[in-house]
Amino acid sequence: IDTLKNKKTLKNNLKKAYYYKKLLDLKKYFKILKEKRETIKGEPSVLAYYEDFLNFLNNRNDKSKPYLAMIHSSSLHTPAVFYSLEKTDENLIKEELGVAKNLLDSLDNDFKGNLTYALSLRYNDLHLEKFIKNMQNMGYDKNTTFIFTADHGSSFMYYPIREQIVNNLYSETYNVPFIVYGNKVEKGFSNGFYTTKDMVATICNLASLNVSPNFTGENIIEGEKDYAITEYLGGGCPDITRKPIQFCIRNKNYSVSVSVGIYEQFTKNKVFAIYDTKIDPYETNNRLDLIDNEEICKLLQILEDRFNQIKKQI
Repeated sequence: IDTLKNKKTLKNNLKKAYYYKKLLDLKKYFKILKEKRETIKGEPSVLAYYEDFLNFLNNRNDKSKPYLAMIHSSSLHTPAVFYSLEKTDENLIKEELGVAKNLLDSLDNDFKGNLTYALSLRYNDLHLEKFIKNMQNMGYDKNTTFIFTADHGSSFMYYPIREQIVNNLYSETYNVPFIVYGNKVEKGFSNGFYTTKDMVATICNLASLNVSPNFTGENIIEGEKDYAITEYLGGGCPDITRKPIQFCIRNKNYSVSVSVGIYEQFTKNKVFAIYDTKIDPYETNNRLDLIDNEEICKLLQILEDRFNQIKKQI
């Protein structure tokens, strides 16, 4: 069994090393972009979205009425792109690739991670900055609240290299950026722990909408939380009656993960990962030996209470 396990581990590590090398090969990536430019991405660039939205603003019939709008881009989603594929303006492409070159030139030789992902982030920042300046020039920054958020993170960053890059509970897979900009909020930064339900409650509050008392999300602007709970049913159909719930609770000291079916008992043997994130922020050393730690026990009690709440609903 040990021999088979070691062979499997070796095979997985070799496969990850191969994909990591592939992600750092920009020459090959540019070749793919060139050959499949029209088909590599199934949606417009983020620049096209911003242009379309600005056109909508300029052509509104009654510009005095309030509105809620959302722009979503998947430029960062595999395959990540870092220039506006559908555009043919030579000066624009030169600018975008010039920004990409400046980023590459600034990286140290010991850079670790996904180059195309980093380039795509920089590309998004370039056009977000231009979008904000356009909105300011049109005067919308005086009476509009902007909320900037994004898809969750991903283990496809390849640093550190993970045993499992999808369907996991590592912290980078659940970090969601959330920035609010406008006259309804004061400048500041929160180090608290939140969930996407809290983002919903915050957006409703900013839009002067009432939230149902049964909704468990809380307004982020009103205060920080000590912990956040992730609830996940893995890839595929999220059938809670057939698949175990994967819980993870995080605070400033620990990350604790549990997998338990809705018809099972919540016990300590359902815990499959504990990380001391103060000394191990990348979650590389699983410390299941800490399971009887007093703080871990308190976190598990919070998870058990949440599990029983879900079980009662089912």
